[in-house]
Amino acid sequence: MYKRLLIVCAVFLAFTGPVARAEDFLLTDEHIALIRTNCVSVQSALQRIHASDGLMRVNLGQRYETIATRLMAPMNSRIALNRLDNVAMTQTTADFNNVIRQFSTNYQQYEQTTLKAIEMNCVDQPVAFYDTITLARSHRASVHDSVSTLSALLKQYGTQFDAFKTQVLSTNGGVK
Repeated sequence: MYKRLLIVCAVFLAFTGPVARAEDFLLTDEHIALIRTNCVSVQSALQRIHASDGLMRVNLGQRYETIATRLMAPMNSRIALNRLDNVAMTQTTADFNNVIRQFSTNYQQYEQTTLKAIEMNCVDQPVAFYDTITLARSHRASVHDSVSTLSALLKQYGTQFDAFKTQVLSTNGGVK
Protein backbone atom coordinates (compact mmCIF):
# COMPACT_ATOMS: atom_id res chain seq x y z
CA MET A 1 0.00 0.00 0.00
CA TYR A 2 2.84 2.39 0.86
CA LYS A 3 4.49 1.77 -2.52
CA ARG A 4 1.24 2.51 -4.36
CA LEU A 5 0.83 5.76 -2.49
CA LEU A 6 4.43 6.59 -3.33
CA ILE A 7 3.95 5.98 -7.05
CA VAL A 8 0.67 7.94 -7.16
CA CYS A 9 2.45 10.82 -5.43
CA ALA A 10 5.30 10.49 -7.94
CA VAL A 11 2.84 10.78 -10.83
CA PHE A 12 1.22 13.80 -9.20
CA LEU A 13 4.61 15.41 -8.75
CA ALA A 14 5.48 14.50 -12.31
CA PHE A 15 2.54 16.62 -13.45
CA THR A 16 3.20 19.52 -11.11
CA GLY A 17 6.96 19.65 -10.55
CA PRO A 18 9.84 20.76 -12.76
CA VAL A 19 10.29 18.90 -16.04
CA ALA A 20 12.87 16.11 -16.12
CA ARG A 21 13.10 13.11 -18.42
CA ALA A 22 14.47 9.64 -17.75
CA GLU A 23 17.22 10.33 -20.27
CA ASP A 24 18.30 13.30 -18.12
CA PHE A 25 19.01 11.03 -15.19
CA LEU A 26 19.26 7.31 -14.60
CA LEU A 27 16.17 5.51 -13.36
CA THR A 28 17.27 2.82 -10.97
CA ASP A 29 16.02 -0.76 -11.18
CA GLU A 30 13.99 -0.01 -8.07
CA HIS A 31 12.27 2.94 -9.77
CA ILE A 32 11.54 0.85 -12.84
CA ALA A 33 10.12 -1.94 -10.66
CA LEU A 34 7.87 0.57 -8.88
CA ILE A 35 6.63 1.89 -12.21
CA ARG A 36 5.87 -1.65 -13.41
CA THR A 37 4.16 -2.63 -10.16
CA ASN A 38 1.92 0.40 -9.97
CA CYS A 39 1.39 1.32 -13.58
CA VAL A 40 -2.25 0.17 -13.71
CA SER A 41 -3.22 2.38 -10.77
CA VAL A 42 -1.19 5.26 -12.24
CA GLN A 43 -2.96 4.89 -15.57
CA SER A 44 -6.28 4.86 -13.76
CA ALA A 45 -5.33 8.12 -12.05
CA LEU A 46 -4.27 9.53 -15.42
CA GLN A 47 -7.68 8.63 -16.87
CA ARG A 48 -9.42 10.56 -14.10
CA ILE A 49 -7.12 13.55 -14.60
CA HIS A 50 -7.65 13.37 -18.36
CA ALA A 51 -11.44 13.35 -17.96
CA SER A 52 -11.53 16.31 -15.57
CA ASP A 53 -8.99 18.29 -17.63
CA GLY A 54 -11.02 17.67 -20.78
CA LEU A 55 -14.15 19.10 -19.21
CA MET A 56 -12.19 22.08 -17.89
CA ARG A 57 -10.65 22.70 -21.33
CA VAL A 58 -14.06 22.72 -23.02
CA ASN A 59 -15.50 25.13 -20.45
CA LEU A 60 -12.50 27.47 -20.55
CA GLY A 61 -12.30 27.36 -24.34
CA GLN A 62 -15.98 28.24 -24.67
CA ARG A 63 -15.65 31.09 -22.18
CA TYR A 64 -12.63 32.53 -23.94
CA GLU A 65 -14.31 32.29 -27.35
CA THR A 66 -17.46 33.93 -25.95
CA ILE A 67 -15.46 36.79 -24.45
CA ALA A 68 -13.60 37.34 -27.71
CA THR A 69 -16.56 37.11 -30.09
CA ARG A 70 -19.44 38.48 -28.03
CA LEU A 71 -17.74 41.10 -25.91
CA MET A 72 -14.36 42.26 -27.19
CA ALA A 73 -15.00 42.24 -30.94
CA PRO A 74 -18.39 44.00 -30.77
CA MET A 75 -17.00 46.61 -28.35
CA ASN A 76 -14.04 47.31 -30.62
CA SER A 77 -16.34 47.52 -33.65
CA ARG A 78 -18.67 49.94 -31.95
CA ILE A 79 -15.79 52.16 -30.86
CA ALA A 80 -14.36 52.12 -34.40
CA LEU A 81 -17.78 52.92 -35.93
CA ASN A 82 -17.94 55.99 -33.72
CA ARG A 83 -14.49 56.96 -35.02
CA LEU A 84 -12.89 56.84 -31.60
CA ASP A 85 -9.36 55.68 -30.85
CA ASN A 86 -9.19 52.09 -29.64
CA VAL A 87 -5.89 50.87 -31.05
CA ALA A 88 -4.69 49.47 -27.71
CA MET A 89 -7.93 47.57 -27.12
CA THR A 90 -7.89 46.19 -30.67
CA GLN A 91 -4.29 45.01 -30.23
CA THR A 92 -5.15 43.35 -26.93
CA THR A 93 -8.09 41.60 -28.63
CA ALA A 94 -5.81 40.36 -31.42
CA ASP A 95 -3.30 39.11 -28.85
CA PHE A 96 -6.12 37.45 -26.91
CA ASN A 97 -7.32 35.63 -30.04
CA ASN A 98 -3.76 34.46 -30.82
CA VAL A 99 -3.32 33.09 -27.30
CA ILE A 100 -6.70 31.31 -27.54
CA ARG A 101 -5.36 29.48 -30.59
CA GLN A 102 -2.14 28.70 -28.72
CA PHE A 103 -4.16 27.46 -25.74
CA SER A 104 -6.02 25.09 -28.03
CA THR A 105 -2.81 23.82 -29.65
CA ASN A 106 -1.11 23.36 -26.27
CA TYR A 107 -4.09 21.47 -24.93
CA GLN A 108 -4.22 19.16 -27.95
CA GLN A 109 -0.54 18.29 -27.44
CA TYR A 110 -1.17 17.66 -23.75
CA GLU A 111 -4.23 15.52 -24.45
CA GLN A 112 -2.48 13.40 -27.09
CA THR A 113 0.52 12.80 -24.85
CA THR A 114 -1.68 11.91 -21.87
CA LEU A 115 -3.70 9.49 -24.00
CA LYS A 116 -0.46 7.91 -25.18
CA ALA A 117 0.56 7.35 -21.54
CA ILE A 118 -2.86 5.90 -20.70
CA GLU A 119 -2.75 3.48 -23.63
CA MET A 120 0.91 2.53 -23.22
CA ASN A 121 1.96 -0.88 -21.93
CA CYS A 122 3.81 0.48 -18.94
CA VAL A 123 4.77 -2.99 -17.65
CA ASP A 124 6.82 -3.64 -20.78
CA GLN A 125 7.94 -0.03 -21.33
CA PRO A 126 8.39 1.60 -17.91
CA VAL A 127 11.05 4.11 -19.00
CA ALA A 128 9.06 5.18 -22.08
CA PHE A 129 6.00 5.46 -19.84
CA TYR A 130 7.90 7.71 -17.44
CA ASP A 131 9.17 9.84 -20.33
CA THR A 132 5.66 10.15 -21.76
CA ILE A 133 4.29 11.29 -18.42
CA THR A 134 7.12 13.81 -18.16
CA LEU A 135 6.34 15.13 -21.64
CA ALA A 136 2.64 15.35 -20.76
CA ARG A 137 3.57 17.38 -17.69
CA SER A 138 5.56 19.76 -19.87
CA HIS A 139 2.59 20.17 -22.21
CA ARG A 140 0.31 20.74 -19.23
CA ALA A 141 2.62 23.51 -18.05
CA SER A 142 2.26 25.11 -21.50
CA VAL A 143 -1.53 24.98 -21.13
CA HIS A 144 -1.19 26.65 -17.74
CA ASP A 145 1.01 29.37 -19.24
CA SER A 146 -1.62 30.03 -21.93
CA VAL A 147 -4.35 30.33 -19.30
CA SER A 148 -2.22 32.74 -17.28
CA THR A 149 -1.54 34.85 -20.37
CA LEU A 150 -5.24 34.92 -21.26
CA SER A 151 -6.10 36.07 -17.74
CA ALA A 152 -3.49 38.82 -17.93
CA LEU A 153 -4.83 39.96 -21.32
CA LEU A 154 -8.37 40.11 -19.93
CA LYS A 155 -7.17 42.30 -17.07
CA GLN A 156 -5.25 44.46 -19.54
CA TYR A 157 -8.35 44.84 -21.73
CA GLY A 158 -10.41 45.81 -18.68
CA THR A 159 -7.85 48.44 -17.70
CA GLN A 160 -7.76 49.77 -21.26
CA PHE A 161 -11.55 49.93 -21.36
CA ASP A 162 -11.65 51.87 -18.07
CA ALA A 163 -9.07 54.34 -19.42
CA PHE A 164 -11.02 54.66 -22.67
CA LYS A 165 -14.26 55.28 -20.79
CA THR A 166 -12.60 57.94 -18.63
CA GLN A 167 -11.16 59.61 -21.72
CA VAL A 168 -14.49 59.64 -23.54
CA LEU A 169 -16.35 60.99 -20.50
CA SER A 170 -13.81 63.77 -20.00
CA THR A 171 -13.86 64.65 -23.71
CA ASN A 172 -17.66 64.78 -23.84
CA GLY A 173 -17.95 66.96 -20.75
CA GLY A 174 -19.00 64.17 -18.42
CA VAL A 175 -22.11 63.17 -20.39
CA LYS A 176 -22.88 59.50 -19.84
